[in-house]
Amino acid sequence: MQTKTELLSIPVSHYSGCGNDFLLVDNRNGQIPELSRDCISSLCSKAGVDGFIMALHSKSVDVAMKYYNCDGTEAEMCGNGVRCLTQFLRQKRDFSPTKWLLETALRDLEIRCDGKDVSVNMGPVHDYGWDIALEHEGKTYLAHHLNTGVPHVVIFVDDLDALDVENVGRYFRFHERFQPQGANINFVKVLENNKAQIRTYERGVERETLACGTGVTAAGRCLQKLHNFSSPITIKVQSGESLQVLFSVNDGNIDNVILKGPATWIRDGIIEFDPQSQDATLHL
Repeated sequence: MQTKTELLSIPVSHYSGCGNDFLLVDNRNGQIPELSRDCISSLCSKAGVDGFIMALHSKSVDVAMKYYNCDGTEAEMCGNGVRCLTQFLRQKRDFSPTKWLLETALRDLEIRCDGKDVSVNMGPVHDYGWDIALEHEGKTYLAHHLNTGVPHVVIFVDDLDALDVENVGRYFRFHERFQPQGANINFVKVLENNKAQIRTYERGVERETLACGTGVTAAGRCLQKLHNFSSPITIKVQSGESLQVLFSVNDGNIDNVILKGPATWIRDGIIEFDPQSQDATLHL
């Protein structure tokens, strides 16, 4: 007779980084087993979030992070996810430092906390190509390809409201020019006074999201290079909230790139997880 597997009860929190939403769990004690891609995808779908974040023990710095897109694939990092993880640890796990280091699959990130705002040093921005002409349904778009931790394409447009972000974004996300990694696709409208507005189609989420921190960072670099914007740049995301990109300029390139903005608690819950079947029930 097969014995019934004892379920694990895993505390989980839901946080939002300007509309970019995540489930977060603390596994610094290593007691939570590895979750399958299907399990993570199912949890994200049930919660209606963009990603799943796990805090882990780090042997070299303060905390390590493992980040999963909502389709269950692991990504190198996520700017808004990092900010949400910071507030989760501070508000739910008695993590007190206001300046600390986070280990990610990309590199170690320097984090600073200032009230409701969290700042992340995003590290070097890598320029892959400028003014790349792309065709879609008889229209030519000028794309700028760069990497801010994950690959991004920035396209400037005059009218964000009239743009079919799902259709155009999906087409360019899988465009042969950006394979094999693919890219997140950002559409940016230039405003006055060092401000801009952005809409993003996210790789791994495979739809438009209400915010994307690495996308905002990519847009900041393009605004500095192509539109002579200076630091700080304020960029309004699709949720209606805004993020800031701060930087210094050295020989035409930006250094010390900081992504700054709020991260907000939404709700707490429990994941009931069956280690044997990998089935998980989410209670929020």
